[in-house]
Amino acid sequence: MVSEITETRDQDQDHIVKGNTRILTPDLYARFRSELNPVYQAIADVQINSGMRWEEFWQFVKHPDWYKASRRCISLNKSAIKKEKCRIKERDVILTQRGCDAVELLQKLKIKKVTRHAVNQAFRLAAQKTIGEDYIMPKMLRKCCATWLMKAFQDHPTKLAIISMSMGHTLQVMQEHYLSTAFATEDTLDMREFFKGWGE
Repeated sequence: MVSEITETRDQDQDHIVKGNTRILTPDLYARFRSELNPVYQAIADVQINSGMRWEEFWQFVKHPDWYKASRRCISLNKSAIKKEKCRIKERDVILTQRGCDAVELLQKLKIKKVTRHAVNQAFRLAAQKTIGEDYIMPKMLRKCCATWLMKAFQDHPTKLAIISMSMGHTLQVMQEHYLSTAFATEDTLDMREFFKGWGE
């Protein structure tokens, strides 16, 4: 039964590409993730749950104390946010319980920094085996996180503003780049389930 659903969704699924980067659905992410090794799975899970930029992610790996379990967030200070054009110089990255679990697993693994090239190769290999490698790149996970959050909470204006701050963007940028992507109904429901409890 599950394979029949997956096949049907595959037939109807067009690649969603924004800015030369693939936007996955939760179903596609799960399939892609299944071909990653445990270290890359842990990296990908934190990325898709947090939406941190890659530079921020590796700063966080060096500073595990930025994770605040009681507040369910990663508190990024000015030293973490390297992007010059970024207007928001420090912020809390909000997590669900799923996101907290991903962070705690990553911290237990005590990983060492992996080059963007190595990540790109690992992601493309996993995608080749599962969902196709076109437009697959490390930054897609941040874009997926932003897109899923905006889609999941599009009917909650206050949450949209909080999402933009958590992602490190203005609300205008988030609306322009992430709010208008269309998905199948079942994919939107999956996104709402994935981020259930976000910001609560």
